[in-house]
Amino acid sequence: MHPLMISSIACTAAERKQFSIHFVTFLIVFFSTFVFTSTDAIAQNVTDVKIGSGTLDSNRTAGPRWMRVNFSSLASDTHIIRVAWDNDSDFEFVVRHRDGTLISPTVSGSNPAVWTGELDAGERYYLGVRANSGTANFTATINLEPEPEPEPEPESPADPPEDNDTSPVSSVTFGQGILDSSRAAGPRFIRLYFDSLDTAVHTINVSWDSNADVRFNVFDESGSRVNGSVVRG
Repeated sequence: MHPLMISSIACTAAERKQFSIHFVTFLIVFFSTFVFTSTDAIAQNVTDVKIGSGTLDSNRTAGPRWMRVNFSSLASDTHIIRVAWDNDSDFEFVVRHRDGTLISPTVSGSNPAVWTGELDAGERYYLGVRANSGTANFTATINLEPEPEPEPEPESPADPPEDNDTSPVSSVTFGQGILDSSRAAGPRFIRLYFDSLDTAVHTINVSWDSNADVRFNVFDESGSRVNGSVVRG
């Protein structure tokens, strides 16, 4: 087989190209390469740990006004402590070391009330939960502050294929036939029409099954030559 190849024709997807070939059987194949980059996202599953619950009553009728909730830290890290209650009562809490040393300011003003701060591994602490007004059931939970999700790496632009890279990703055969310079077995030249595959550099291969002298040109639909000179075998 005798191949002819053009690898530097840039076509737009909307253009319709035409070319003519002289002499003998030919086969024309397009190659185009597409590069896709995907990125996978990473999620972290975080579970709250219940450290205490109870009923508080600011009037001390349905329960005490305040309650101590003992707990241990989960690690030497930033923790999130939440105290939630089941109605519109006004609750607050503080975080203290087991010896009574105050660690947090008074946390109030929302339901749930939330505190975020550093605790040491293996240490014992307690919450002082207080009902300022109303009666409600509360639940206290602790958790580690979740690690921030990693920033996605920027996509690297795809390297353009080298001129000698002829590994096809997709190919289209759009013509074949018999040509004869003496016009005995077939016409001397033939014109084939084809559409470009994409806005990209295309590779055109022409091959035949003898030692005939085959040449071709590529034209756009207006008749202007796309390749710089006649492609010869």
